[in-house]
Amino acid sequence: MPAKTAPKKVKKVTPPKKVVKDAPKKVASKKTTKTTKTPKTTEPAPVATPAVAATPVEPTPVEEVSLTPYAEEFSAVASELDTALTLVRNLKSRLQKLEKQVHREHKANLKKMRGRKRRAPNPNAEPSGFQKPGKVSPELSKFLGLKKDELISRTAVTQRINAYCKQHNLQNPEDKRKILPDAALRKLLKMGKSDELTFFNLQKYMKVHYPNKEGVYPVA
Repeated sequence: MPAKTAPKKVKKVTPPKKVVKDAPKKVASKKTTKTTKTPKTTEPAPVATPAVAATPVEPTPVEEVSLTPYAEEFSAVASELDTALTLVRNLKSRLQKLEKQVHREHKANLKKMRGRKRRAPNPNAEPSGFQKPGKVSPELSKFLGLKKDELISRTAVTQRINAYCKQHNLQNPEDKRKILPDAALRKLLKMGKSDELTFFNLQKYMKVHYPNKEGVYPVA
């Protein structure tokens, strides 16, 4: 067998490096700038102006307002207010006293009424007062249609007069308390033209038809 030969070593050849020369540096030329000095200008000194004397201003006189009338009015109002307050306090005190007095008297009256024994009415007792039959004038007797010397109580007379007014529509439609008398009733009651008749003052005109204790009829 042939003998093995050792491999040959190959040397690497490196190419020569290129040498680059640096370019010459440019030297900057210095520019010289000339500075021109401006001459200083002197400002003229200010001239003082003479001061003008100010003319004095006289103040406008202010009219003083007198407070005397208002003070008097305030005093008068305050005095009247004090008087009114005093009057109110007095009235309030009197009202309280009156209220207590009325309460006491009312309580006492209730106590008396409870203590009284009620009497049963006597059916045989004779009527008295307006319930008692008596004489009436001839004019009234004729108006009511009574017999001669017939007796009638004042309560019955009033009831018949009221019935006469309702029967003949003599009540005032606007005010039922008032009576619009016809000629017969006006003549009986001896009323004047301007007299006003109501159910409340009827007895005033009826008294001429009732005799007194001596049997004399009053004159209208």
